[in-house]
Amino acid sequence: MNDFAWVPLYRLKSDKKRIQDVQQATITTEKFGIVPDPHLFASEEWWRAVEAGEKESFEIMGTIKDVFWGSMADWPMFSMIDDAGVETEWTRDGGVRRYVSGLRARVRYVYTVKRFDDEKSKTVLEIDIENSVKRSSGVAPGPGGCGYEIVGGVGTLIHYFIFKDDHQAKNFAKVVDDSGKSTYVYSNLGSYFVTFYDRGKIWADRSSRVSSFSNLLKENDGKYDGSEAAGVDSAITRPAF
Repeated sequence: MNDFAWVPLYRLKSDKKRIQDVQQATITTEKFGIVPDPHLFASEEWWRAVEAGEKESFEIMGTIKDVFWGSMADWPMFSMIDDAGVETEWTRDGGVRRYVSGLRARVRYVYTVKRFDDEKSKTVLEIDIENSVKRSSGVAPGPGGCGYEIVGGVGTLIHYFIFKDDHQAKNFAKVVDDSGKSTYVYSNLGSYFVTFYDRGKIWADRSSRVSSFSNLLKENDGKYDGSEAAGVDSAITRPAF
C-alpha cells in the first residue's frame, strides 16, 4: 500500500490538441495518423472500447530512474524501472518539471499502429506521479546550448507559478511582464501555469527576488512553484509560500 498521494499529471482525454492533430491526419491523409482499429483514434467509440477492455490497456508502476532531454537535447524524456525490474522510457507529458529521479510514477497505455510505417507503439493514456515538492529543470538545453540563449542565457533566473483560473494567471503575467515577451501561460488538467523569464537582471539576493512576488500572488490566489538559474540548477525544491 502506498504511503503517498498520486498526482494526476497527464490525461490523453484532456489533450484536445493532440487528439485533433492525430484525427485530422488520419482522416485527411493516407500516410499519416494512427490506423483505426476499427475506431478512429480517441473517438467516443475508441474510448468505449478501451474502457470496456475490448482494446486492451496496460499499467506499469515504478520508480523514475532519470530525467533527460532526448532527440536534439530538446525533447523531455524520463526513464523508469517498473516493479518487475524492467526499464522503459517515456515522454514527460503533462508537466516536465514534476518528473524527478527517485519519485514513483504510474503509466497507463495502449498499443497503436502508426500509419506512416506500420510501427506498433505505446500510446500513453494517463500518467500519475508521486506528490512531492521536488522539481527538475524546465529548460531544454537544445543543440549547442541554444535553449539557454533563448531564455536569456546561462544563469537567467526563471520562476514558476500556479493559479486556479485563466484570468488570475494572465493578470499576474501582465503585471510582472507588461511587454508580454518574458512570460509563458499554459494550462493542464484544470490548473493554470505561468513561467517568467527574469531576463536582463542579475539577482545577487535570490531569496529577496522570490519574496517580491508574495503580495501579487496572494492577490491572484496563486502559488510559487520554484525557480531555477538556467543551465546552473538541476534540482529544485518548491518553497512554502
